[in-house]
Amino acid sequence: MNYKLFWGDMHMNVRTDQMEDLEAIMVHAKEVLDFFPVAYYPFYVYNQQGLNVETCNDEKIFHKQWEDVCEAIAEYNESGEFVTFPGFEWHGDRKFYGDHNVFYFNDHEPLVGYKKLEDLYQHLREHNGIAIPHHTAYKIRERGKDWNYFDPEISPVAEIFSMHGSSEGCQTPYTMSRNQSMGPRVYPGSFHSGLEQGNKFGFIGSGDNHMGVPAYRDHGIMGLYAEELTRESIWKAIKERRTYAVTGDRIKLLFKHQDGTFMGSETDSEGPHKFNVEVEGSDIIDRIDLIRNNKIIDAFVQTEKGENKRKNNERTVKLRLQFGWGPEENFETRWNNWQGNLSVENGEIIDLERGFNWRNQKAEEQEDGSYKWNLKTKARKYDQHLIFTLEIDDNSLIKINSDGKEVEIPGDKAEEFSDVIAHIDQAKATIKKEFDLDEDEIENPDHFYHNAFKLKIHRSVPEAKYKISKSFTDDYDHQAYYYVRVYQRNGEMAWSSPIWIEK
Repeated sequence: MNYKLFWGDMHMNVRTDQMEDLEAIMVHAKEVLDFFPVAYYPFYVYNQQGLNVETCNDEKIFHKQWEDVCEAIAEYNESGEFVTFPGFEWHGDRKFYGDHNVFYFNDHEPLVGYKKLEDLYQHLREHNGIAIPHHTAYKIRERGKDWNYFDPEISPVAEIFSMHGSSEGCQTPYTMSRNQSMGPRVYPGSFHSGLEQGNKFGFIGSGDNHMGVPAYRDHGIMGLYAEELTRESIWKAIKERRTYAVTGDRIKLLFKHQDGTFMGSETDSEGPHKFNVEVEGSDIIDRIDLIRNNKIIDAFVQTEKGENKRKNNERTVKLRLQFGWGPEENFETRWNNWQGNLSVENGEIIDLERGFNWRNQKAEEQEDGSYKWNLKTKARKYDQHLIFTLEIDDNSLIKINSDGKEVEIPGDKAEEFSDVIAHIDQAKATIKKEFDLDEDEIENPDHFYHNAFKLKIHRSVPEAKYKISKSFTDDYDHQAYYYVRVYQRNGEMAWSSPIWIEK
């Protein structure tokens, strides 16, 4: 079967106080994702004698808002264009079972608040639903996942990465320290513990952010292989665990057994086992680990030993532009609007990956093949990424314009060139406006650079470094599960769903 790769975020919470943003959330999701199962958050925080407390009980306002969410989801679902599913977050009794996101295949199913996971499971069997565990590695009985309560039919996948960090294990890369109130992570609720106990589930990444931004960069999203972009096909792919997780960059990952078994599935093939891995990253692929039964048994490491000057004149490269930085907290000016474009002489722009941390971002192809952007960043908080795939040669000329500031990169220098466009004049004008200080009145001469919004032009990465095909062979001849973990040089990661060897 020839599957197509689609991108989704199965954990972007729409809170009770964000309902007025629902339309904007759906518009943004459609621009940056292929499918979007909405996770309505039927809880709110109130003040009790000065202490912030979150609700646990079922309230009328939740059911009214749930209907509004379901209406929006039904309206935006369009086969071949953008697929949606209705869903909500479930906490049970907030102690015993761990958090799950509930999703239905059909629209306008009920919002339920069962306290026991067994009751929720029974309801979902009757209403064609699933329940996806998330931030599983927190302490069991304190919102971590108790893997003794697990049904692979109802929970075909689980969330290995989100804004909380990684639930993979305890002695594994990428910590789980972003939420200081809920952490730290512990082994019993981790993915390694769940797999070790014989449970079968696929891996996904999803945001779990409460900011109303689907596919928030660096909070995790999921790749999914399906036959087509329809609700039926996406649901089938989730149930069959044809999924994987990424932290931020949209790393393309394919992991298969030599007998054709796809990640997320089982095989009874005899050993030795050969696994094929295909990776196309957004930066240099640093390392690929093959993991069997939670232990690294083989690895590919991309070295630079004996690396020579590139051999090919005509080549494909990836060029990343990163927008952000800006003034410190005491400035009133916290947001910046970026307008600019990128074009290539004697070359071609063949693709653009967008990595956004806020809504209302635009980067669009023009009739002449160039790209024009209109972006927003918040000072020292939200940065935006544009990752261009370019066909160039030594005679190409890459032209970048950022709000009137221009940079030209010769094709023969693309892999060595890196620079920062700092909007220092804008910083000077802001300081004059907000603090009534001229340049000659400020003792520190680098103060303007420090408080300037900046665009970083990263060094271009050639295809040989971001695109890797690798085979691993293991002669282990017992029951086992295997998955791969991918590292990029810039710190971004990916995890495949496992392949199970049955005996």
